[in-house]
Amino acid sequence: MLIGGGSLAPVTREVVMLLIALMALAEGQVAKFDGRTPDAEYVTARSSAEVERCLIRQGYPPQVYRQPDRPEDVMIVWTAGGMAAGTAAARVDLHSSGTSTSIKSWLSQKVVEQCAPRTGS
Repeated sequence: MLIGGGSLAPVTREVVMLLIALMALAEGQVAKFDGRTPDAEYVTARSSAEVERCLIRQGYPPQVYRQPDRPEDVMIVWTAGGMAAGTAAARVDLHSSGTSTSIKSWLSQKVVEQCAPRTGS
């Protein structure tokens, strides 16, 4: 709402929506990994909940993203300057499927494999 109770004119609304869309396309700490090759990509027998809890317990407080329409997917992100990431951001994607979890990681393999040992490729 604008000061004085006014509303945005239709043209102004379109401009605002365009700006919002452009901001979403800007490469942020999460999206910048989409075009990069992961440091590790493998399968573990541990559940995604076990892997997530383990990573958090190591003292690396992340942001955890879930989507209601994709309950089997979890994205864990450490922003730049965080404990796990150092001066760069880091990300781990988990995908649960039955009795295993697929891992795609842009975090040190050493850190991730402590929580999610490899069981296949």
